[in-house]
Amino acid sequence: MTLSIETPPVGRARERLARCQRSALRAGHFLLRMACNPLTAIGGGIVLLLCLTALFAPWIAPYHPLVQDLDNALSPPGAQHWFGTDEFGRDIFSRLVWGARITLYIVLLVSVTVGPLGLLLGVAAGYFGGKVDAALMRITD
Repeated sequence: MTLSIETPPVGRARERLARCQRSALRAGHFLLRMACNPLTAIGGGIVLLLCLTALFAPWIAPYHPLVQDLDNALSPPGAQHWFGTDEFGRDIFSRLVWGARITLYIVLLVSVTVGPLGLLLGVAAGYFGGKVDAALMRITD
């Protein structure tokens, strides 16, 4: 009997499929539980909307966000410019849509930076305690 390296045995493939199905079921159950909480559902909807806006910004924004049109400076909102224009004639709606990408980038950087920093300060405060804990609490306040 010869076993091939490329094709896994039937038992392993079935086991892997069952494991994937269990993981998908757990993820679906988790998302359903999160959707039942109104605040979580609203927050998740806002984050999803921001991600979709950032992803489809080239197709949503009617104008380039950096191109200046000084003839249309400080135009009020209207059919051509939904949110009006700024002092350089740039479309404010387009700038908001393209700004979603920058917002997500900044949020990601802050999350990655603040997590380890907070962990480090919390461990230091817990380990040393006393005056160090009080000083770190006053600094963070």
